[in-house]
Amino acid sequence: MADMDLGDLVSSGGPIFTGVTKASLDAKNRFTVPSRWRDSLNPNKTLYVMPGIGEGEHCLWIYPQQELQFKIAKLRQASMADTGAKVLARIFAGGTVECEWDTQGRLRLTDFLLEHARLEKEALIVGTFSRFELWEPNLYKQYREENQDLAVEQLGKYL
Repeated sequence: MADMDLGDLVSSGGPIFTGVTKASLDAKNRFTVPSRWRDSLNPNKTLYVMPGIGEGEHCLWIYPQQELQFKIAKLRQASMADTGAKVLARIFAGGTVECEWDTQGRLRLTDFLLEHARLEKEALIVGTFSRFELWEPNLYKQYREENQDLAVEQLGKYL
């Protein structure tokens, strides 16, 4: 698991996403955003979906617009000559898809995103406080098993 920045836990003041929900992908590669989260995001129906970045991050990160703007503001403070910031911006922005849920609360995923997360029909929607993630169920189970001890170690540092 990559080092976590406190900013991954402390959000911009937007909604807080918690819990794990089962989801299914339909024939058009759509999944339904939990209604409790849609309610907290209204009236803005726009979400930003991107591949998880880092070792073992075979998932999708899903940010509300306000939270992503908060993250981008930190990146914008970097110098134009900062190679690391340029690489991050290219990979982060280049893989991001702006999505708006339909009247039934569904988001459509691109083939690129599905391939990255290794999603087919079933998924888990996992709240991570400032965003939520979409995981293939077996990969999420494996990730939890491999990182449980590290999560316990981090409790005192972040919570």
